[in-house]
Amino acid sequence: MCSVKHITASIAAWIVRDCRPISVTEDHGFRNMLRVATGCSQYTPSCYATITHIIQSHYDTEKRNVQTELYYISADGVALTVDFWTSIQNISHIGVTAYYVNNNWKLQRKELDVVIIAEHVW
Repeated sequence: MCSVKHITASIAAWIVRDCRPISVTEDHGFRNMLRVATGCSQYTPSCYATITHIIQSHYDTEKRNVQTELYYISADGVALTVDFWTSIQNISHIGVTAYYVNNNWKLQRKELDVVIIAEHVW
């Protein structure tokens, strides 16, 4: 017996972790591969909207967790790094990462945001 909820959550995590397009869930080959791999012949991946909702929900939860952790840390300081890069599609991005040592003396790294930098025509 397969757990549809568990498979769907795993697909959403895979999409996020490996930067896959959400539309992959609509590919016939992907759907067939899941049926074979899980032994769950009746399984059909969730639609685009459902996967998007799951990903957004995980994002919102993780954002709250990071905000709480950063608010309550007793570190002497937080180091911020800013990275700029351009994707293969020639889209510019900026990312902000926070580094700090937690109460157990373990280095922590939290990606705070990644945004697309809009092109300006002067």
